[in-house]
Amino acid sequence: ATTVGFLTIFLTIGVWNSKQGQAIKWVRWLGAGALIAVILQGLLGGLTVKMLLPASVSIGHAVLGQTFFCITVAIVYATSSHYQVPFFEKGSLGTSYSKKLAWAAYVQLFLGAAIRHTGTHVWAHIMGAFFVFYFAFRLFATASAEKKSVSSSGREFFFLSLLILAQVLLGIAAYVLRLESLVLDTPPAFYPAIRTFHQTSGGLILAVSFWLALRENMRYRPGGSIDPVATI
Repeated sequence: ATTVGFLTIFLTIGVWNSKQGQAIKWVRWLGAGALIAVILQGLLGGLTVKMLLPASVSIGHAVLGQTFFCITVAIVYATSSHYQVPFFEKGSLGTSYSKKLAWAAYVQLFLGAAIRHTGTHVWAHIMGAFFVFYFAFRLFATASAEKKSVSSSGREFFFLSLLILAQVLLGIAAYVLRLESLVLDTPPAFYPAIRTFHQTSGGLILAVSFWLALRENMRYRPGGSIDPVATI
């Protein structure tokens, strides 16, 4: 956690002094937001340990961690060569589905944290997985219907499809092992590893989905101002 904190300080300084940070004010505030988020994350982490893992604090800690992850993804996007190169045309359904996919993935991370720390909301999490799969499918279908080559969008679509496949398999395995642990009253030795991989792949799906949503829904005018018609 300390290492992440120091790296975030360097990141914030770098963003404020970058070419994009000098040209677009909100890029600098992304860096400041990342620093604030990592400070709050450290405070919540301390409270989690001191208060012996209360559900509300632990869930907040998990969700803030994913929010910090999204902020860093936004910084990478805004300072990369991709930030003015959307895949879909303006007004395409692809822009809408990319936004919905990102929100669905974010809610899924919240529900996953609720399951880990309370043992409840399992069916809501399963239903949320269907929404993630549905919006991802519609996003790919829209690209196909508009006769776009998926390969021309870069590696994002391919990587996202692999992640979703892995996430489904890990989710099924985690659910089966959870039921087995309830019956036997002793979880299998590899159950924590499956849950960890499931959580990690969920975070990566959120990151890729958020990247796609940024790319498709934030378009810029000359000079760096945001087009208000198409924003997240």
